[in-house]
Amino acid sequence: MAFRGTRIWARISIVVGVVVMILGIALSILVPLAVPIAGYAGSVERPFELIARLGAAFVLVLVTLLLTAPLIASGEMLLVLLDIRKRSVRIERRLKRRRPRQADRGLVNRLRPR
Repeated sequence: MAFRGTRIWARISIVVGVVVMILGIALSILVPLAVPIAGYAGSVERPFELIARLGAAFVLVLVTLLLTAPLIASGEMLLVLLDIRKRSVRIERRLKRRRPRQADRGLVNRLRPR
């Protein structure tokens, strides 16, 4: 309960990263299919225009991945760290309930073969 805001922040980071990634990839699919600009289409030959559009789509996918990967990865790492903390607290509570602190003699006896 203490880290609810952190957990929400991590999930929002993941969702924003995924949404931006989907939009960027969808936009990069639409770039080669876009209608040519009137002044630009006449000045560039047809093969170079296709290469330029495919290059723009590739650059858009690359930029999308470079911008969204840190968002998604940091959100996932934050969730992992919160989960590790929760599990370690649970294990510590269980160990405290199971066995109170023992004297050094008890620890030595526990290590001896039976």
